[in-house]
Amino acid sequence: MTKKPINFPDKRADEIGIFIMHRHWSVLFGRMLRWGLLIVLPIAVIAVLLATGRVESFAVESAGGVAIVLGASIFMLLVLVLAFQDWLDYFLDMLILSNERVIQVEQVGMFKRTVSQLSLDKVQDVMVETKGMMSSFFGFGTLTIESAGGELNNFIIHNVPHAERIQSQILMYAKQAPRTGVEPPHTTPPVKPPPVAPTTGRL
Repeated sequence: MTKKPINFPDKRADEIGIFIMHRHWSVLFGRMLRWGLLIVLPIAVIAVLLATGRVESFAVESAGGVAIVLGASIFMLLVLVLAFQDWLDYFLDMLILSNERVIQVEQVGMFKRTVSQLSLDKVQDVMVETKGMMSSFFGFGTLTIESAGGELNNFIIHNVPHAERIQSQILMYAKQAPRTGVEPPHTTPPVKPPPVAPTTGRL
Protein backbone atom coordinates (compact mmCIF):
# COMPACT_ATOMS: atom_id res chain seq x y z
CA MET A 1 0.00 0.00 0.00
CA THR A 2 1.43 3.37 -1.07
CA LYS A 3 1.62 5.99 1.65
CA LYS A 4 -0.23 9.17 0.77
CA PRO A 5 2.20 12.11 0.40
CA ILE A 6 1.92 14.91 2.93
CA ASN A 7 1.44 18.31 1.31
CA PHE A 8 1.86 21.67 3.00
CA PRO A 9 2.27 25.34 1.92
CA ASP A 10 5.55 26.30 0.20
CA LYS A 11 6.65 22.70 -0.15
CA ARG A 12 9.84 22.35 -2.17
CA ALA A 13 10.18 20.14 -5.23
CA ASP A 14 12.19 17.32 -3.65
CA GLU A 15 10.92 17.81 -0.10
CA ILE A 16 9.15 14.96 1.71
CA GLY A 17 6.64 15.71 4.45
CA ILE A 18 7.00 13.59 7.60
CA PHE A 19 4.07 14.87 9.67
CA ILE A 20 1.79 17.85 10.27
CA MET A 21 0.89 18.40 13.92
CA HIS A 22 -1.77 20.56 15.57
CA ARG A 23 -1.95 21.44 19.24
CA HIS A 24 -3.55 18.99 21.65
CA TRP A 25 -7.33 18.69 21.31
CA SER A 26 -7.86 19.77 24.92
CA VAL A 27 -6.90 23.32 23.91
CA LEU A 28 -9.79 23.55 21.45
CA PHE A 29 -12.16 21.70 23.78
CA GLY A 30 -11.54 24.16 26.62
CA ARG A 31 -12.12 27.15 24.39
CA MET A 32 -15.29 25.74 22.81
CA LEU A 33 -16.64 24.82 26.25
CA ARG A 34 -16.20 28.40 27.37
CA TRP A 35 -17.99 29.80 24.31
CA GLY A 36 -20.74 27.18 24.65
CA LEU A 37 -21.47 28.31 28.19
CA LEU A 38 -21.61 31.92 27.03
CA ILE A 39 -24.08 30.98 24.27
CA VAL A 40 -26.39 29.42 26.88
CA LEU A 41 -26.10 32.45 29.19
CA PRO A 42 -28.62 34.79 27.44
CA ILE A 43 -31.11 31.93 27.04
CA ALA A 44 -30.82 31.20 30.77
CA VAL A 45 -31.28 34.90 31.62
CA ILE A 46 -34.42 35.13 29.47
CA ALA A 47 -35.78 31.94 31.05
CA VAL A 48 -35.20 33.35 34.54
CA LEU A 49 -36.92 36.63 33.62
CA LEU A 50 -39.92 34.74 32.30
CA ALA A 51 -40.06 32.43 35.30
CA THR A 52 -39.93 35.25 37.83
CA GLY A 53 -42.56 37.27 35.97
CA ARG A 54 -40.31 40.26 35.41
CA VAL A 55 -40.96 39.95 31.70
CA GLU A 56 -44.39 38.72 30.69
CA SER A 57 -43.81 38.20 26.99
CA PHE A 58 -41.58 39.01 24.06
CA ALA A 59 -44.30 40.29 21.81
CA VAL A 60 -43.21 42.45 18.93
CA GLU A 61 -45.36 45.26 20.36
CA SER A 62 -43.32 45.21 23.58
CA ALA A 63 -40.31 47.50 23.38
CA GLY A 64 -38.67 45.77 26.32
CA GLY A 65 -39.10 42.34 24.78
CA VAL A 66 -37.67 43.47 21.45
CA ALA A 67 -34.67 45.07 23.17
CA ILE A 68 -33.92 41.92 25.16
CA VAL A 69 -34.21 39.64 22.12
CA LEU A 70 -32.09 42.00 20.00
CA GLY A 71 -29.42 42.30 22.70
CA ALA A 72 -29.31 38.55 23.23
CA SER A 73 -29.03 37.95 19.47
CA ILE A 74 -26.13 40.39 19.10
CA PHE A 75 -24.38 38.83 22.10
CA MET A 76 -24.77 35.30 20.71
CA LEU A 77 -23.55 36.40 17.26
CA LEU A 78 -20.45 37.95 18.83
CA VAL A 79 -19.77 34.76 20.78
CA LEU A 80 -20.08 32.68 17.59
CA VAL A 81 -17.61 34.95 15.77
CA LEU A 82 -15.09 34.66 18.62
CA ALA A 83 -15.58 30.89 18.77
CA PHE A 84 -14.92 30.65 15.03
CA GLN A 85 -11.76 32.70 15.46
CA ASP A 86 -10.54 30.30 18.16
CA TRP A 87 -11.31 27.31 15.95
CA LEU A 88 -9.46 28.94 13.03
CA ASP A 89 -6.49 29.68 15.26
CA TYR A 90 -6.37 26.06 16.42
CA PHE A 91 -6.80 24.56 12.94
CA LEU A 92 -4.23 26.79 11.20
CA ASP A 93 -1.55 26.59 13.92
CA MET A 94 0.78 23.83 12.75
CA LEU A 95 4.16 22.26 13.31
CA ILE A 96 5.44 20.63 10.12
CA LEU A 97 8.40 18.28 9.88
CA SER A 98 9.94 17.39 6.53
CA ASN A 99 13.17 15.69 5.58
CA GLU A 100 14.77 19.15 5.22
CA ARG A 101 13.32 21.51 7.84
CA VAL A 102 10.95 22.24 10.70
CA ILE A 103 8.19 24.75 9.95
CA GLN A 104 6.08 26.52 12.57
CA VAL A 105 2.88 28.22 11.40
CA GLU A 106 1.07 30.52 13.83
CA GLN A 107 -2.30 32.07 13.03
CA VAL A 108 -2.78 35.46 14.70
CA GLY A 109 -6.43 36.48 14.52
CA MET A 110 -8.33 35.92 11.29
CA PHE A 111 -6.12 37.74 8.81
CA LYS A 112 -2.53 37.41 10.00
CA ARG A 113 -0.21 34.43 9.96
CA THR A 114 3.48 34.05 10.74
CA VAL A 115 5.62 31.25 9.31
CA SER A 116 9.03 30.35 10.77
CA GLN A 117 11.34 27.63 9.53
CA LEU A 118 14.49 25.95 10.73
CA SER A 119 16.74 23.71 8.65
CA LEU A 120 17.31 20.32 10.23
CA ASP A 121 21.08 20.74 10.00
CA LYS A 122 20.73 23.75 12.33
CA VAL A 123 18.87 21.80 15.05
CA GLN A 124 21.07 21.46 18.13
CA ASP A 125 18.69 19.84 20.60
CA VAL A 126 14.99 19.21 21.27
CA MET A 127 13.59 19.36 24.80
CA VAL A 128 10.20 18.45 26.24
CA GLU A 129 8.69 19.99 29.36
CA THR A 130 5.54 18.62 30.99
CA LYS A 131 3.83 20.59 33.74
CA GLY A 132 0.75 19.78 35.78
CA MET A 133 -1.54 16.82 36.15
CA MET A 134 -3.50 17.51 32.96
CA SER A 135 -0.36 17.52 30.82
CA SER A 136 0.88 14.28 32.37
CA PHE A 137 -2.49 12.55 32.09
CA PHE A 138 -3.20 13.51 28.48
CA GLY A 139 0.41 13.28 27.33
CA PHE A 140 1.10 16.76 26.00
CA GLY A 141 3.79 19.29 26.82
CA THR A 142 5.97 22.16 25.66
CA LEU A 143 8.47 21.42 22.90
CA THR A 144 11.62 23.55 22.59
CA ILE A 145 13.76 23.17 19.48
CA GLU A 146 17.19 24.72 20.02
CA SER A 147 18.83 26.30 17.01
CA ALA A 148 22.47 26.86 16.17
CA GLY A 149 21.55 30.52 15.61
CA GLY A 150 21.03 31.19 19.32
CA GLU A 151 18.15 31.41 21.78
CA LEU A 152 16.25 34.02 19.75
CA ASN A 153 15.88 31.52 16.90
CA ASN A 154 14.57 28.69 19.10
CA PHE A 155 11.13 27.22 18.41
CA ILE A 156 8.84 26.98 21.45
CA ILE A 157 5.55 25.16 20.86
CA HIS A 158 3.04 24.70 23.66
CA ASN A 159 0.45 21.93 24.11
CA VAL A 160 2.17 19.45 21.79
CA PRO A 161 0.45 16.03 21.74
CA HIS A 162 2.72 12.99 22.15
CA ALA A 163 5.56 15.43 22.80
CA GLU A 164 8.22 12.79 23.47
CA ARG A 165 7.40 10.97 20.23
CA ILE A 166 7.63 14.24 18.30
CA GLN A 167 10.93 14.97 20.02
CA SER A 168 12.37 11.61 18.95
CA GLN A 169 11.31 12.06 15.33
CA ILE A 170 12.80 15.54 15.02
CA LEU A 171 16.09 14.41 16.55
CA MET A 172 16.24 11.36 14.29
CA TYR A 173 15.79 13.35 11.09
CA ALA A 174 18.11 16.10 12.33
CA LYS A 175 20.90 13.54 12.76
CA GLN A 176 20.31 12.26 9.23
CA ALA A 177 20.36 15.74 7.68
CA PRO A 178 23.54 16.66 5.79
CA ARG A 179 25.45 19.42 7.55
CA THR A 180 25.97 22.45 5.35
CA GLY A 181 29.19 24.40 5.59
CA VAL A 182 31.17 21.38 6.79
CA GLU A 183 33.93 20.40 4.41
CA PRO A 184 35.09 16.82 4.20
CA PRO A 185 38.57 16.19 5.61
CA HIS A 186 41.39 16.78 3.13
CA THR A 187 43.91 14.06 2.53
CA THR A 188 47.37 15.00 1.37
CA PRO A 189 48.50 12.84 -1.54
CA PRO A 190 51.82 11.10 -0.97
CA VAL A 191 54.81 12.97 -2.35
CA LYS A 192 56.78 10.99 -4.85
CA PRO A 193 60.57 11.30 -4.51
CA PRO A 194 62.30 12.96 -7.50
CA PRO A 195 63.73 10.53 -9.98
CA VAL A 196 67.41 9.74 -9.50
CA ALA A 197 69.54 10.06 -12.59
CA PRO A 198 71.60 6.96 -13.35
CA THR A 199 75.37 7.36 -12.75
CA THR A 200 78.06 5.85 -14.89
CA GLY A 201 81.46 5.09 -13.41
CA ARG A 202 84.82 5.41 -15.21
CA LEU A 203 87.26 2.57 -15.28
